[in-house]
Amino acid sequence: MSSRVLRKLKKGSENPLDDNDNFSDNDEPVTGGSVFSEFSNCFSAHSITIPSSDDNSHDQCESFKSKKRKKKKSKQKGKIGITYQLDNIKLSNEPGIADQSKQVIDLLKVNIKMLNHVGELSRLFGSEVIGGSETCLRRKRSRVKHGMLVPVKSTWPPTVRIGLSMEPLGCGLYTFVHSKEYQNIQRSFYNALESMNPNNLSGILYENPYHIDSLLQLSEIMMHQEDTTVGTDLLERALHAFQSAFHPSFNPFNGSCRLDFKRQVNRGLFVALFRYILKISERGCYRSALEYCKLLLSLDYEDDPLTVLLMIDCYAIYSRQYRFLIDLYDSLNGSRNLYLLPNFGLSIPLARKLIGEDPEKCDGNKMSVDESVSVYV
Repeated sequence: MSSRVLRKLKKGSENPLDDNDNFSDNDEPVTGGSVFSEFSNCFSAHSITIPSSDDNSHDQCESFKSKKRKKKKSKQKGKIGITYQLDNIKLSNEPGIADQSKQVIDLLKVNIKMLNHVGELSRLFGSEVIGGSETCLRRKRSRVKHGMLVPVKSTWPPTVRIGLSMEPLGCGLYTFVHSKEYQNIQRSFYNALESMNPNNLSGILYENPYHIDSLLQLSEIMMHQEDTTVGTDLLERALHAFQSAFHPSFNPFNGSCRLDFKRQVNRGLFVALFRYILKISERGCYRSALEYCKLLLSLDYEDDPLTVLLMIDCYAIYSRQYRFLIDLYDSLNGSRNLYLLPNFGLSIPLARKLIGEDPEKCDGNKMSVDESVSVYV
């Protein structure tokens, strides 16, 4: 205790409070005589209560309950968010969308008998015009093995260890796979492209007769040199390499198998089918070209990377498949806005008129022949 406080205490003892002579009734009480009184006056204005152990436990219970309530609220919010996401996922599986995709799959099913463009030519012009008598054609057909995409020619080398295979990814999606040896061949192919010498590509095909990119590149070179026979043969050999690598569960004719064009290994099949469609359509085989268009479109009809929709209507009109064209338009118009494409703006009214329907009786997204001609021509 300090000396100053001790002095004040001594003075207080010399002048006791109970001495009535020193005080009068009118005197005011002395304030600030003691340090402890000052502390008491300060604390009296603001009452302070010291919490007991019971109060502490009560507060802890209250805080624990509040934390529980917060956790419950956060869980409820999480459940609400999850259910909202699930609702959004369920929206994509609505009956209308499912029925639409099923209708498109049914429309894109391929008629295997119509894939043979030689048979179409024989039906159009007769077997004698195409390749001689019927007996010669029967002998040729007996020698040829029919593949899934193209017939297998006896002049082609056997498909043994070409380094190309296919794997399923689930949900009807497939992808091609290259072996390590095939990847090494791919590097030598890029070197041959940089050399700008077609003989280097021929050297690669001599050692690896079923290298896809070399077949496609050399086929394009032969087409530019107007050697269509060799160019078409190389193109068909590339398709044969793909069909020999198909997975047993992969069926390109039912319209439900998918290939991702964004994968580099899958693009060769898209390009080969596209060029083959153009080649057989030049020979007047429009029904075969239409079936190959169905096959190519079914591999990725949502994105349509090679814009098959810009030419499928032409082959449908030429092959007189008017009902197919109208049904395809009705099933895809809602999601793809086909009425904005000039080719469908012309072909759909024409197909309706040729099939016997009145093209003038149409809704807002359909135009008559005269209206479409005035808009697009």
